[in-house]
Amino acid sequence: MQGSLALGLLAVFLAAVKGQDVCSSCTGSPEQCLSNMQNCPVNFTEGACVFTLENTFSGEQDTGLVYAACVQNRTACRASLTSLTVEPDKQVRSNTVCCRTSKCNQQLTLAVPQRSAQNSRQCPACVGETAEQCRSDARVSCSGPEDRCFDFAGTLVNSTTTQVWRGCATESICQLQINETFFYSNQTYTLTSTRCTNRAPPTVTQALASSPLLAGLLLLRQLL
Repeated sequence: MQGSLALGLLAVFLAAVKGQDVCSSCTGSPEQCLSNMQNCPVNFTEGACVFTLENTFSGEQDTGLVYAACVQNRTACRASLTSLTVEPDKQVRSNTVCCRTSKCNQQLTLAVPQRSAQNSRQCPACVGETAEQCRSDARVSCSGPEDRCFDFAGTLVNSTTTQVWRGCATESICQLQINETFFYSNQTYTLTSTRCTNRAPPTVTQALASSPLLAGLLLLRQLL
């Protein structure tokens, strides 16, 4: 333990001597990152520090995760509030900030993302390792501000493991591009494919509510 601490302090000292900028780095629960922040070198001329607070709501469970890191290209860091749903009764909401001073992502106070109610829209949904595993007709109800259907693929950083996601998302999710970083459920991926529809289609109930004429025609068809 003391040896690891000494090496960490030495790394910070050497970075300071060389004039390197430093960000805090950690992936884990808020409690883990509070006591186990590491350091990573970055050049603020081109890079930045990123800090993401993610909450996953599944059933009655509420799981919080922290992602703090360096990004060598600051355009890849997008400050935003995001929300996505890829499985029934599972909503992932996150709050991300970017900054460019030494260890600026170490002690940040962000609004904790909260669960939101369903909004009567639906999208095709799946989480799998390949597109072949996501050929089902499963759909999921969107929540809160989610008004886009998204279809992403990515590769786990420092690995060959692939992942595919389909479901509901906010507009901020759909601004992500190929080769950018996507943080999901305590894992960091590099996106290889990004596709979104402009609007998630409403459910049949919502469509009927917004169109009395259509509802009347369907009722007449049932009576004939």
